[in-house]
Amino acid sequence: MATKAKILIADPLSESGLSPLSDPKFTIDIKTGLSEAQLCDIIGDYAALVVRSETKVTAKVLACAKNLKIVGRAGVGVDNIDVNAATKLGIMVVNSPDGNVIAAAELTLALILAAARNIGRASHGMKESKWERKQLVGVQLKGKVLGIVGFGKVGQHVARGAVGMGMKVIATDPYASASIASRLSVKLTTLKEVLETADFLTLHTPLLPSTKNMINSQQLAAMKSGHSIINVARGGLIDEDALLKSLQEGHTRSAALDVFPQEPPFKSASSVALMAHKNVISTPHLGASTAEAQHAVAVDVTEQIRDVLLNQLPRSAVNAPTISTSDLEKINPYTQLIEKMGQLYTAHFKHQPPSYELIFSGSIASVPTAPLFAALINGLTKSISARGTTVNVVNAKLVAKERGIVVQERKVPEDTTYSSLVTIKGANGDIIQGFCSEGSGPQIVRIGDFETNFVPQGTVLIARNFDRPGMIGVVGRILGGEGLNIKNMTVAARKYGNGEKEGDALMILGVDGGKVREGALREIESTNGMLSAQVVSFDPSEEKVLAKL
Repeated sequence: MATKAKILIADPLSESGLSPLSDPKFTIDIKTGLSEAQLCDIIGDYAALVVRSETKVTAKVLACAKNLKIVGRAGVGVDNIDVNAATKLGIMVVNSPDGNVIAAAELTLALILAAARNIGRASHGMKESKWERKQLVGVQLKGKVLGIVGFGKVGQHVARGAVGMGMKVIATDPYASASIASRLSVKLTTLKEVLETADFLTLHTPLLPSTKNMINSQQLAAMKSGHSIINVARGGLIDEDALLKSLQEGHTRSAALDVFPQEPPFKSASSVALMAHKNVISTPHLGASTAEAQHAVAVDVTEQIRDVLLNQLPRSAVNAPTISTSDLEKINPYTQLIEKMGQLYTAHFKHQPPSYELIFSGSIASVPTAPLFAALINGLTKSISARGTTVNVVNAKLVAKERGIVVQERKVPEDTTYSSLVTIKGANGDIIQGFCSEGSGPQIVRIGDFETNFVPQGTVLIARNFDRPGMIGVVGRILGGEGLNIKNMTVAARKYGNGEKEGDALMILGVDGGKVREGALREIESTNGMLSAQVVSFDPSEEKVLAKL
C-alpha cells in the first residue's frame, strides 16, 4: 500500500481493542457522534469504517464513501448498516458474532431471574422507603418452561444456564442443530408450541422484515396467562403497544427489556409507556456491556479490518464468503491470474460472449472458487466498468447479472500437464488458459489456437501475422519510432484447431517507455503480412487483486 489507509472509528470502542490496527500502514481517526450529513462530508477519505450500534451507515453514507473497502460492526447485529447498498458498491461488511455471546446470554439469565422475583420493582420501592414484601411474591424457576426463539450461540448459552437452574427448555429455530439441542437437553419444536407452553419467553433473533413485531397481539394471546417476556436481542421484535395492553390486562405477568425500536427510547410514546409499567424491567441496551465483551468485539472486528486492508479475507463477513487461511494462500495467486485472463480475453477477442465456462484442473479444483469467479468478472468488465466501480467477492454475482454474464464452473481434479490449470472458454469456443508458477507467478499458456508461455504484466502488444521472415523487425521499427522499447518477446505457434488454416503466428511483446498510440497499432495492422494488433495493459498497481477483495 503506497499511502496509509485511513480508518474511521465512528462509535466508542475499547482502547485496548484498537491494538490490531497499530500498524504503520494505517492512520486511525476517532470521531464519534456524527450525523449522517457529517459522516457523508468526511467518509470519502477513509478505506475502513468501524461502528457499534449508534452510527447509522445508510445508503447515502455509502454512496459518499468513494474509497471505502470495509465496514466493521463491533457486535453481532448489522441492522444499522445498509448491507444491500454496501454489497452493490462492493463494500465488505463484517461483524463480531462471538465477542458478546456470553455477555448477552448472562444478561438474559439475569433478567429472567429479575422478572421471576420482581427485583426491579423491589429495588425501586426500597429507594422510596417501601417495604413491599407481601406484594412482591415471585415464582421459582425450577420446573418452569423457558421458550427460546432463535437457537444460535446466545440462545444455546442461555439454555445451558436455564437447564442448570432446573428449567425445562424448548426452542424454535429453522436453522438449529438437532444434535446440539439434544446435547443441551433442549427440545426443538415449532413457534406455536413454544408460545403455548413457555412460562418465560426469550428472543434471540436478528431484526429483519420477517421478524419485525414477531411477538404481537396474536402471539401474546396464544401464550399461557402469567408468562414473562425477556428481550436482549433487538428492539422491534415485539409490538410494544400489544405488550403494554397484555401487561395492563394481567395476561403477561412481567417483561424485561434491554432493547427498543428507537434508542434512546425516551421520545417514543409507546416505549415510555411500556417502561413506566410497574411490572416492566428496562435496561439501556446493556447486552454487550461488559469490559470483557467490549474488548472482545473490538479486537475481533479490528483484526478483520486489518486483514482486509492487508489483502486477506476476513473470518466473519456478512456479505462475502468466508475462506480459510490455508485455502486463501492457494487462491491468492490464481485471483491475479484469472483477472488478467479475463482482461486478455476481452482485449484479444474483442467481444464478450453471453456465457463462459471456467474450468479448474488439478489441485486448484479443490479450493473454494468464489474469489476466482469474482476475479474473472472483474477482468472481463474492467475495460467497460464505470469509473471507480469495484468488482470483488462482495458484488461479483450482482455485477455479472447486471452485465448479462453467465459463468458455468467445472472442476477437473485429475492431473494435468500442469499441477493446476485454469481455462476460460467462451460460448463461441474461444479459449485462454493459464497456470501459476512459484518462480514467475501467473503465466498464460494458450490464446485461442496458439500455444504460448508469457507472464501477463505491464503493457503487452499482441500481433497476429503471417509466419514469415521480417515480421518482428517491422513491429520493432514502428515501436522504436514511437520511442517504445521491447523488453521481452514470445512467438506463439498455432497448435490447436483446424490444421489447414493459413500459417500464422502470434507475436507477444512486452513494451515499456510509454503508451502505445492507436495510430501505431493501425500502422502495424496495415503492414503487409500483419493480420491484427491490440494492446493489453495489466496495471502493476493491481498485482494484488485481493487489495480490492
